[in-house]
This record gives sequence, C-alpha cells and structure tokens, in this order.
Amino acid sequence: GMRFFAGTCSLGKDQPFQEKEVVHGRKLAEKVYNIGRFIGNIIKDYKIGKKVEPAPLDKWLLTRYSRTVTEVTSALDEYCFDRATRALENFIWHEFADHYLELVKHRVYGQKDPSALQTLYEVGQGLLTMLSFLQPHITEEVYQTQFKHLTGVKSIALTAWPKAPAVDEENEAKGELVKEITAALRSHKSEKKMALNAPMPRVQIVSKVDLTGMLSDIKGATNAAEVVMSERGDLKEIPGEVKPVKAKIGPQFKGKAGPIIEALKKEDPAKLAKALEKGPYSLKIAGGEEITIGPEHAEVIPKWTIKGKDVDLLHVKDITVLVEKAL
Repeated sequence: GMRFFAGTCSLGKDQPFQEKEVVHGRKLAEKVYNIGRFIGNIIKDYKIGKKVEPAPLDKWLLTRYSRTVTEVTSALDEYCFDRATRALENFIWHEFADHYLELVKHRVYGQKDPSALQTLYEVGQGLLTMLSFLQPHITEEVYQTQFKHLTGVKSIALTAWPKAPAVDEENEAKGELVKEITAALRSHKSEKKMALNAPMPRVQIVSKVDLTGMLSDIKGATNAAEVVMSERGDLKEIPGEVKPVKAKIGPQFKGKAGPIIEALKKEDPAKLAKALEKGPYSLKIAGGEEITIGPEHAEVIPKWTIKGKDVDLLHVKDITVLVEKAL
C-alpha cells in the first residue's frame, strides 16, 4: 500500500500523505491476486506455441493493452512513476477486469478458445512484469503460482519487458462500443432486479457500425437468448401506459384525487393521449361524476414495439439497443 502511494507521487513535488491511496493500493493488490488466480486456472494447460489470429474482441483488448505498454514504458523512461502507476491501474481495473474478463468468460469456460487463452496469457504476464516495479511481492506471488510453469523463468523480475502488440483501430472502436453496450445491458438487468447471470430475452442492436464479429461476446456476457443487428425502420412507438400526475391532481382535486387516479388508470392509453393533445378531457369517475382534467394531470408513457413485440429501449452513444420484453 505504501509503495503504491509513493508510486502516485510526482517527483520533485511535495505530496501530503493520503491514507486512502494506501488503502487503494491494497485493494489493487487484492484485485491483481484474484485476476491472477482466474487467469491461472484458465491457462494451466495452455501450450506456448504457434500464435493464432486473435478474435475481433481480443484485438480490441490487445490494442488497449498496447497503448498501456507504450504509455508505461514511456513514463518509466522519463521517471514519471505516477503516470505509469495510473496507466496500469486504469487498464487493469477499468478495462481488463471490469469489461474484458466478463466478456471473454463464455469463450474460456468449456470452449478453451485458443485466441482467448493466448490473449489472457500474453496480457496477464505482461501486466505482472510492468506492475512488478510498483507491487513486487504480489506480482511475484501470482507469477510463481500461475505463470512460471509456462515460462520457465525463475522470477518475475527476470522476465522480458513486454512488447506492444499491433494496434487495430477499427476493432478498438468496435470493442469500445461493445464494452458500453454490455455495461448498459448489465445495468438494465440490475434495474429489472435480475441476477447478472440470469437469462435475458433477445437483444437487437441498431448501429451504423457492424458489430457482427463481437455479438457472440455480448450474448455470452449477458446470457441473452440472442443478440442480432437490426433495422430501426422496424421500430414503432405507441401509447403504452397512463400515469396519473399525483403532484398536480392531489392539490387541485383533494378528496376526489383517489377516484380520479383510479379512473385514469382504467383509461385507454391511445384514446387518452389523443384527447389530451386537443386540451381538457372529461373523465368519468366512480359514481358517474364527470371531472375535467388537462394534459398536466396525466402522462401517457409510450411503449416501443418491433415487429409487434414489446421492447425496452437503451441508448448507448449513437446506438439504440432493443431488449425484447419477456412474455
């Protein structure tokens, strides 16, 4: 923890002690240990040999890793330890662990996909080597238990400094979109109070960018029934639900607010929406009394359909993600 804190400090500048950075360093060490165990279990039977062509999503990760290797190498050459520390931390925590590992799990559990194994080995070992200047003890522990049997090198301190892989800007851009889409779908599941590993309905993605080569990774990470590219032309908006505006109804109608709210809920959404567009609306409440309400008293929530099926809409940058509603 203290060494991590020291690594966040800029040379030549006074830096007040910050306990939170020490704690943060300990948490990063724990994260590295858990990542190391995960990768170690996946690659324990991996054979270092002829390289395979990386899958599209792996090219995204390798490009992000390449940029990290370049940044860390440059920073250390200039003795800017704080730059190197932040670059490593951001990649390990916010790209590798939070996104790639979740997206790649479906390809390594059972399938043992060669591209995924190769990527996990290359990136995992390279990160340990680069991080060893900052957290020598945990990186040595992870290396000895998870990687040494593959490399045959005695210590992490003796491993070669990683080389930056080739940059693939096209797949990098696509991977960034996939990362955002997957995060949005996982958030959607949380909002629906679904377990993250629970099955979810069919997902349709409306995008000018063709993400076909990475759709299976989104499907695997979200446990969706299917993930496909779709045309926005099939999407229709129709009135879906009447939502009484209680904050307006209560103060104005007082004792009649309850019956008005109940009557509104029974109204046909399409009919009410059309009527409110013209102005005041005569609403019949329990007992037969008619009450005049305005557009401020009720909101008609739209619902979206695609080819007759109800969908939830998620917006991710310039992309529309449609999630079919379970029957």
